[in-house]
Amino acid sequence: MFEAVQKAYELLLPIIESGQELKTFDTSPIGTEEDASIISNIAEGFPGGISQMDSLHLLIKTQVLICRRFEVEIGKYKYPAYKLLLSCLKLPDSCMVVLNNVDQEELIFSTTVFGERRALFIRDCLELVFRSCLISPLNAEELVSESGIPILYSIFDFFLRAGSKLEKRVGDSSSQVTDATIYEIISLVVHTIGGVAYYESGRHAIEALPNLSEFCINWRRCVDGKYLPKRNNSNDSSVKKFAVEGIANMARSGVLQKELIGSGIIWPLGKFLLGFDPTLD
Repeated sequence: MFEAVQKAYELLLPIIESGQELKTFDTSPIGTEEDASIISNIAEGFPGGISQMDSLHLLIKTQVLICRRFEVEIGKYKYPAYKLLLSCLKLPDSCMVVLNNVDQEELIFSTTVFGERRALFIRDCLELVFRSCLISPLNAEELVSESGIPILYSIFDFFLRAGSKLEKRVGDSSSQVTDATIYEIISLVVHTIGGVAYYESGRHAIEALPNLSEFCINWRRCVDGKYLPKRNNSNDSSVKKFAVEGIANMARSGVLQKELIGSGIIWPLGKFLLGFDPTLD
């Protein structure tokens, strides 16, 4: 295991040392099935091929494990590679173009951006972001300063939209992103943004989102449980819990209060509170 991690690190060391942004996508629009096939052939959107993504994935999972086991020891330091980590989470502009184009819905889950393998990679990247912020407020501040909130929200918005189209997928279902993975991604993003909103800089970053009204509407969907179709009757209590915790932090801002109320958050929030059991932890 150690040898595999060492090999993966050595492969990516030049990128880390130079401070370069990892280019994970060809940002040209996806227009045809042939274009989608080309993207697929460069291995999950990574120009370095499947080995680059696997190496990154191994390093990320290793760091998640370290964050879990040695919180106190590494919580004294800022996470040094947010620029690289956030570049792994950036989605190409073509994602939303395809997602919003009804005529090309069949391409959504045939391209590598939307497959289960890529989604699992995104999930683990998000867990590392969350774990690093959990162990130290220094990391939460660093995440904000590296423009992490807009990137996290783009992931949040994309998978909320993509989740509603899962029933329309075609082709081999074995490679398609599952409800469970989308749920984990949304849960991690909501938990992270809600936690970062505890800090004034985090609230300012949310206020600065160009699509703040849309952000609040999507946040409301997490409270009322309408972010994913109820195909599997999945338990969404943790997403609701994290969303409500986030509202408590965001409400310290007058700007966010106004936007949240304008999104209609008060109605699902009131319904949610009616079911609150004060005897539970």
